[in-house]
Amino acid sequence: MKKVITRIGFFTLILSLFASVQPVLADGGVIGTPPEKPDPTNPSLQYSGCGGQIVPEYNPEFEQRVIDLVNQERTSRGLIPLKRSAGLTNAARYQAADMSQDNYFSHNTMDREGGELIIRCSPWERIAHYYSGANDENAAAGYYSPEAVMNGWMNSGAHRANILNPDTRAIGVGFFQGEDYLPYWIQDFGTQIDSPITPTLGLLPENLVFMYSIPDQKLYPPHKYLTPANVGSSDQLSWQVTKSGSFFSVSPENGTTPTQIRVTPDNFNHNQANTYYGSATISVTDPSSVAGSPHNVQIKLMVLNASITQVFLPGVHK
Repeated sequence: MKKVITRIGFFTLILSLFASVQPVLADGGVIGTPPEKPDPTNPSLQYSGCGGQIVPEYNPEFEQRVIDLVNQERTSRGLIPLKRSAGLTNAARYQAADMSQDNYFSHNTMDREGGELIIRCSPWERIAHYYSGANDENAAAGYYSPEAVMNGWMNSGAHRANILNPDTRAIGVGFFQGEDYLPYWIQDFGTQIDSPITPTLGLLPENLVFMYSIPDQKLYPPHKYLTPANVGSSDQLSWQVTKSGSFFSVSPENGTTPTQIRVTPDNFNHNQANTYYGSATISVTDPSSVAGSPHNVQIKLMVLNASITQVFLPGVHK
């Protein structure tokens, strides 16, 4: 099975271009050779130039599955999920179909003339026909499922960095498998989303738990932090905190994202076993009607008549 994979950042093209059609892996090494060159006079060749055409969807389920997998990787690391962009999707579909049609593997968009490949434009020029604000592109060929191509990209540091870029807001995925049955994949990323941006309060836990040991006369941990964030746009949010329960304090009681809120249990009986319950509610005051606001965090303190032992297993290395 032939598999090739490349990655491009906004300023650095890491795929080297050769006169032959043999693809080169950005991280070093030839991965595979595409099938024989197509007949340049074949009337089935329909995509030429620097994009701008709308390629019909080939397998939208595969494309959406890749987006879902990207967002699983991002949200598991506290990054915002990406919005699907129609413009980036069309740019990615064009490149995937054009590579299959003209039998090449590159971020640059190319045509065949007399059997030779001619560079028509850079990826950014191509994407600009469909979308403004592109910042990254990943490309791959020879992977026959969304899971396989995502595994390939995530195991390559440069491609993984594109997928997990914290500045990215939008994504488009193109998939095409032509007559030679070699599947081509493109991920295009951007900083602008197609629909209006909606500020959203997020990155806040549902609960915080503290423990206090009477024999140790020690609080575990001594404090914790809440970090209100706008996970829907780049706008700054103003917030305030109201609390229920007198056994802890919060500081500050108001601020703007991404200022942290320190939560400290500091007003409880240090010599009597007990469990205290309370809550801290973070509400956005500006702008109004923000999704995710207000957010309630349950606070729990367990005062224990027992020592607390902290144990770590040694690290292992195969």
